[in-house]
Amino acid sequence: LFDEGAKALAEKLGGNGAESSRNVNTTLEHVDLSRCCIGPVGAEHLAKALCANISVKTLDLSQNFLSNKGANALAEMLGAESSRTTLEHVDLSNCSIEYVG
Repeated sequence: LFDEGAKALAEKLGGNGAESSRNVNTTLEHVDLSRCCIGPVGAEHLAKALCANISVKTLDLSQNFLSNKGANALAEMLGAESSRTTLEHVDLSNCSIEYVG
């Protein structure tokens, strides 16, 4: 899938503007993107999309290459006041995320 595939999927999950809102998926609840070679750029695209998505409840991004940059993008999306996300479970295990003290 890589980052380009994540970007294309993100456009269907959250759209990228008013023109594309009619093409956004509003029924998908579980997204498993484990082991899809997604990096920080792909995670950023997904985070932007999921900020507007009101159907996805679980997201599995385990065993990708998100690094701290991708994890931070997802964390910011989850904490944003403007976020409409309905995420209940996110798996980021084995994503090259380092503890920063």
